[in-house]
Amino acid sequence: MLSRDIEKTLAAWAKRHSLPISDVYQDKYYYFDVVDDLGGKYEISIFNDSESESIKVRVWNHQKKSRGSRVKDLSGLEKVLDQAYAQILKWIEQSKVSREKSK
Repeated sequence: MLSRDIEKTLAAWAKRHSLPISDVYQDKYYYFDVVDDLGGKYEISIFNDSESESIKVRVWNHQKKSRGSRVKDLSGLEKVLDQAYAQILKWIEQSKVSREKSK
């Protein structure tokens, strides 16, 4: 998949959730960092896997819990990102803190 198409999808999704894209590496890796009110760190990472022609999405938290998904085309990317973000919000809720808006 073309990196610019992925970037357009990520930018639109990030804007809706007030999340900046934290990093982009070699047009293949993209990261969103989320920090809760107590400084707990969470991450959504996106990898454009050109070999398998898919996009890998991984959600991770500071307690070393993670979940991953694979998307075959851009049409499913936003849904998987929503699921990853919902997982982060669930982890934050379970830890009894709230999400601080990114600056």
